[in-house]
Amino acid sequence: MNTDIEVAKNYLLPPERSFWKWDDDGEVITLKSGATVVFREELAQILQRLGSQGLPPLASVLLVLASTRDRCYISVGDVLATIGWPRPTEKMNRLVESLFVDPDGIGKLRKLSPDLKNSIEAKVNLCQIIFENTTSVVDGEQIKCIVQYLRDGLHEVLADSRTSNSPMNRIVLDDLRQLRSSMDAVDPQTLALRQETSLDTLPEAAEIELPLGQRARTLIDEIQSDDELQGLARLARQLMAAVTLPRRLADPEEIAMGGVSDISNRGPLDRLLLTELVHDDLTLAVRVSSNEALYLRRESPPRDAWREFSILLDSGIRMWGVPRVFATAVSLALLTSADQHTSVNAFRAKGTLLDDVDLLSREGLLNHMQVLDPSIHPGDSLVAFAEAMGEGENASPILVTTEDVLEDESFQRELAKAAFPAMYLAVVQRDGTFRLIERNERGRRIICSVKLDLDRVLQPTKQKRAPLVQPERRKDLPAIFSIRPFPLFVSVNTQYSQLMDLGVQGFLGIGKDGHLHHWRSLSNFGAYVWPVDIPAGQLVWHDYDKSEQLVYAVVLEHKSRKRHLLKIDLDRETCDVVLLKIEQAHFTPMAVHGGVLLAQLHPDFVAIDTTTGDVRHQLSVPELYPPGLGRFCRFNKNTWHAVAFNGTTTCLEQVSPARTDVNQPFIHVFEYDGGNGPLGITSDGSFHCTMTGETWEYFPRATWAAEPPRVTSFEHRVLLENSRGTAFVVDVRERTKQQCTGNHAYSALHPQVSRFVTPSNTRHRFTHISVERAGADFRLVLTTHKGTRHALEMRPTRVHRLRQMKLELAKSLTDSERQTLRTFKPVDAPNLGCKLSQAEWTDGSKAFLDQRGMLHLKPADPSVPEVTIVLKDGALAGWLSDGRLWGDSYFTGTSVEATVEQEAFDVAVLGFIRGII
Repeated sequence: MNTDIEVAKNYLLPPERSFWKWDDDGEVITLKSGATVVFREELAQILQRLGSQGLPPLASVLLVLASTRDRCYISVGDVLATIGWPRPTEKMNRLVESLFVDPDGIGKLRKLSPDLKNSIEAKVNLCQIIFENTTSVVDGEQIKCIVQYLRDGLHEVLADSRTSNSPMNRIVLDDLRQLRSSMDAVDPQTLALRQETSLDTLPEAAEIELPLGQRARTLIDEIQSDDELQGLARLARQLMAAVTLPRRLADPEEIAMGGVSDISNRGPLDRLLLTELVHDDLTLAVRVSSNEALYLRRESPPRDAWREFSILLDSGIRMWGVPRVFATAVSLALLTSADQHTSVNAFRAKGTLLDDVDLLSREGLLNHMQVLDPSIHPGDSLVAFAEAMGEGENASPILVTTEDVLEDESFQRELAKAAFPAMYLAVVQRDGTFRLIERNERGRRIICSVKLDLDRVLQPTKQKRAPLVQPERRKDLPAIFSIRPFPLFVSVNTQYSQLMDLGVQGFLGIGKDGHLHHWRSLSNFGAYVWPVDIPAGQLVWHDYDKSEQLVYAVVLEHKSRKRHLLKIDLDRETCDVVLLKIEQAHFTPMAVHGGVLLAQLHPDFVAIDTTTGDVRHQLSVPELYPPGLGRFCRFNKNTWHAVAFNGTTTCLEQVSPARTDVNQPFIHVFEYDGGNGPLGITSDGSFHCTMTGETWEYFPRATWAAEPPRVTSFEHRVLLENSRGTAFVVDVRERTKQQCTGNHAYSALHPQVSRFVTPSNTRHRFTHISVERAGADFRLVLTTHKGTRHALEMRPTRVHRLRQMKLELAKSLTDSERQTLRTFKPVDAPNLGCKLSQAEWTDGSKAFLDQRGMLHLKPADPSVPEVTIVLKDGALAGWLSDGRLWGDSYFTGTSVEATVEQEAFDVAVLGFIRGII
């Protein structure tokens, strides 16, 4: 039986000819090249978290951890030497290639964003996904033993210089196969979701059909703030308390002819049990009077389980104006009282026919109130209304009309001809009076009556207007946020879907909090923050006009789901935001042409004014064959058209091949700068100029014979790919092609993205800040939620008499130093472009930390300058409130004087500390 020390040695000691080793007296694991893989304490935390599902071989864990570090490259030869591979076969070579060379192998871990691989939590999350189905070599108490030795130190374990050949730490071919198969489960979306929610996929909402009444009440809540329907919503809400669907007052208690269901101590004498009759007269009388006698109880009838109402809305000339709104509000109020056993159908009178009315959507309400019927009364449609009603005693008609119609003799004659056995009349008047009347063979009976002040209810609420002059930024925030433009370049991670390629002008990105970031230099600089505020949302479409240096973009706002058109002027660094007056969901921007935004409003085309957002013209077209790309579309397999605007109307211009010998249909049509007209791509992959007839055959005829390729174009580059993952990028300007993988499609279409967009690793996951003594001096110390502490200090450099500001690991906090420990708390400060948290001391000094990795020190003493420090590995950078910059050119954008950094620390940082102590 192995002892604890033997278990620890078997798992933690490297095997013979291993690709890794313990270094620095057992404090760190490195590769043979000396590159750091993982620290001892870090490995202890990872293995402890992995222990719940058992531990895989240590070598497999180290391969994963090494692949997450940017400058830690694994030697494939060293790994194979660890296995002891005598004669590699073709199958083994394929395994190594797929794991270490293939883009979908272990190398994909290095390409993950820093927040998915750098922190302990991220590494644990990554290992849990990769080793979820891997065979465990250590279980139970052995895991606790290994973790304990890692926590206490490895001096006893490393005292034995022998190597270990235990299967606990060795790596074999099966381990490599399992590791390769596990790589398929690793993708950024899954990692981020698992890290945030511990789930691989988010649960989907159940498709539940809400009761009719709840749907009506939800609609009223939604249109409460609608500019066009808010009066209708208020009126319906007022009526909800008084208007309900009529119900039967009582059901028959028992079926007259039916079976016996129970025995009761009450009932008529003819239902006495026969056993009661054996008593003498006096005893029976006493039992009856004292409710002790037993009776037969007949079966009770079933309740009416389903009711059906049919509403006929009068839309004639007498209902025009306020009565139409009043009648629609009455119908909405009636719907709110429907339960799960009630169905309601709504119709509108149209001569002798009926139109269906949708009362459960905003569009349906607007459509109903826009219909104008010149009829005097709805009498001609009563026959059709009677036929549309359901059959049975539980089907009830409701007519919504006005008092003038109800008292019209001709309408009374038509109503008598229809001969409804029973009917409900919902009568509205212009003075605000409403009555619900029951009409049957016995006459009329008023069920409810109410009078409302329509002038007050329908009065539109005054909207708060934005001030003409925006107030200054809050004085309690760092001074750097009042500087426009922002004086420092920033490091931000932006998704490809939020980037706009501007060619030599770099890339524009839309941030999560509504800021424009511009990467405009190839010299490895950060992103320039534009001095504008834009709606925070998803980039739907963009177009770059090089001649005017204008960028047009459509953004779908996160919260309101409204669409905004951005008109970005690169020369003046301005951005005009226009709200698009489009409510439909199926909206696809196409191009800016003729001074308007052309878009597809499925299936129609619209021309939208770029200054007001209004629709200038709408063109109805037949259903498209597939949705088009750019401003080109097709209505069948062979006919392509270009959408254009001639100044007044939207029109279609047919695009045809210039030569009659082009037999293959176009699968894609696009334009590019420098081209002689639209360029068409045929189903076999040939390129054809529709103006000159010139044709380029980049691919052999049989390349796309099985299936036409999927095509995406940007400027003069085109991406063609098939379902098997084969992809090519064709540069029609340079007449070249290159093969790529689907994972690198964006980089292939936008080859400059990796040169412009170069995020740098900054630190922002700090939770506390404190002022601590270091010898005779004091320093600022930042602490993470895991307890890791970093001190802000000046360190000497190789240049004589110069020092640099750096973050250094600090020791644990003493009790005396806890008095200055402060917690970063969130600050409510919108439109800053980042989330901000604040720590404050008793003297009024404040430290702010923003999510871009910047520390802002705002001293209570106004004579001490404010300072902003970029927190990163290595040399830092920053800004002084007198306008001077210092540090890394990635954040400053230029070379700066080396003496400014020393002054920033001595005057600003130490001045801030002196105010606290």
